[in-house]
Amino acid sequence: MPFESRSDVVPRLTIGIPVRNGENYLERALETLLAQTFTDLEVLVADNASTDATCDIVRDAAERDPRVHLHRHEANLGAAPNYNFLADHARTELFKWAAHDDEYEPEFLTACVDALDADRGAVLAYTATVDIDAEGRVIGPADEPPRADHPDVAVRFGELLRPRQAFQIFSVMRTPVLLATGRHRLFPDGDLVTIAEMALHGRFAFVDRPLFRRREHPDRSMRKLRRARDRVAFFDTSRADAITWPTYRLGWEYLGAVRDAPLTPAEKRACVLKMGGWVRCYAPDLLRGGARSTSLLLGQLAHRPLRAPQRAGPTTDVAPGPDPSPDPSPDPDTAPCPVGDAARSSVPRRARTSTANVATTTAVPATSPSWTRR
Repeated sequence: MPFESRSDVVPRLTIGIPVRNGENYLERALETLLAQTFTDLEVLVADNASTDATCDIVRDAAERDPRVHLHRHEANLGAAPNYNFLADHARTELFKWAAHDDEYEPEFLTACVDALDADRGAVLAYTATVDIDAEGRVIGPADEPPRADHPDVAVRFGELLRPRQAFQIFSVMRTPVLLATGRHRLFPDGDLVTIAEMALHGRFAFVDRPLFRRREHPDRSMRKLRRARDRVAFFDTSRADAITWPTYRLGWEYLGAVRDAPLTPAEKRACVLKMGGWVRCYAPDLLRGGARSTSLLLGQLAHRPLRAPQRAGPTTDVAPGPDPSPDPSPDPDTAPCPVGDAARSSVPRRARTSTANVATTTAVPATSPSWTRR
């Protein structure tokens, strides 16, 4: 059972930290989260089979503060399943994802929780953001995303379809609303869909104080992973070898979020119409990504060996009814060799349909647009 060390007393807020090999900044992130003025919380760390000192750092923090709890996956699931694992194990009213390399001012949680308490129609709360370098020095204010606080759901949704940062994925969210969504999608930029889907459920609350410190450093995952397939595998290791259709999956997931949202038919139509602007904005990515993925798919088909046609064996008229004297152990030297379907049926079905012999064609996007800085 994950996080068995949790007490029976349920706090108000869960902070979930998905991490793999995060020894470089994790200790500092935990320090700033545990020093918050809002203290009614627990911290769940899901380690994605790290090979460095990540688990030791968390265990040391747990010895000093009983609010910290660790679960270690035996294998690397990918970033997105690890995010969702944490959300699934939240038992509190409020939930927040936190990256292992960011920092927070002590008033961050208090400001966000107060904003949600003041506006019961808000589904999440976040603050202004500053960028810091690898040493924690402030670089400057970050480019803020749309605030998505308009009362009209189609306006909020349309705002979040524009190119933007994804800071709100690290906001304080109402847990039941988050769990009513598709959570973090299993592909690059899947967090953008999560944020847009939250806006379909309600408006956002913004605190205009720079209390979130986002770290810019050379080891950021989306900076290090330049190949499209590496980025896909980072988010979902089970799709590392898939043919990817960049951006198409993103658009399809936006439409799916609208379909599943608790909206009236008129509101859904208004949101779908907003996708026209998204198509115009992403047209270059749609064309480049479609051409690249089609080329890869055609290349795979061109190099796939052709199967020789199966020849049917001779037929013999056989009288109906069982053989009156069947031989339970036919002589291998005189028994006919199986051919065609008879030979294939001697192979276990599980072996014939193993994942190694089935081509993966799941459509997932290959790259994040050039404007994304994560």
